Amino acid sequence: KIYEHEKMLTEYLLEKLLTMPHIKVFSPNDKDRHVGIISFVVDGYKSDDVGMILDEDYDIAVRTGYHCAPHIHSHLKDEKFLGTVRVGLSQFTSKEELDRLIDALKELE
Repeated sequence: KIYEHEKMLTEYLLEKLLTMPHIKVFSPNDKDRHVGIISFVVDGYKSDDVGMILDEDYDIAVRTGYHCAPHIHSHLKDEKFLGTVRVGLSQFTSKEELDRLIDALKELE
C-alpha cells in the first residue's frame, strides 16, 4: 500500500509539473522505476531561492542544491540554478499537500 500511494503521488506530481512551461523536471525515462523523489528547476530562480520562497511564504519544505552529487549537475546542465529543487514523497504525503505545492509553483511563473 505504501508503494502504491507513493507511486500515485509521484505520477500525479510529475503530470502537473510537466504541464508548467517554467519548470524543467529531471526524471528517468522509465516511469515504472520512478517513485518517491522528484527534482526540478524553475526558470528565473536559483534552487535555494525557490526553497526559501516555498518555506517562508507557503510553509512547504523541500531540499535544494547539489544533493551530495555535485558532479552530476554538469551533466544535468543545471549549474545556473545552483542545483535542483527536490521533493521527497512518502506514505505521509497527501495529494492536497501536492496541490499546495503546485499552486505555489504556478505563482513563480
